[in-house]
Amino acid sequence: MGVGSPEDIVEAVARGIDLFDCVLPTRMARNHAALTRKGRLNLRNARFAKDPRPIEGGCTCYTCMSFSRAYLRHLIVAQEILAATLLSIHNLHMLITLMMDLREAIATGTLDRFVEAFRMNYHKHRPKGI
Repeated sequence: MGVGSPEDIVEAVARGIDLFDCVLPTRMARNHAALTRKGRLNLRNARFAKDPRPIEGGCTCYTCMSFSRAYLRHLIVAQEILAATLLSIHNLHMLITLMMDLREAIATGTLDRFVEAFRMNYHKHRPKGI
């Protein structure tokens, strides 16, 4: 179906769509990108070389609980396949938890607020600060 980016999923759910299938999370991982609730990160960028933070603060995936942005960048630069695996784990976890939160917002009648908050905080390509 091709709908797999966080922004597309949120907008689709807001319009009543409830089925998604896409290679985007793993394709992005193979191309060194991580999905976050605030936007995408290209971990190949030199600014992550000494960044001790996880991909996304508060994320409970194996990758974020175990590895820093700096280590992931090291794996990418060294062309280690483990980088794509760890980024895939994170990207899939991020989308799964996003869908869980969307389901909860639907169940509690707060979907409109959730969608608006997401729109305010999400940027496809994050500025340097995150």
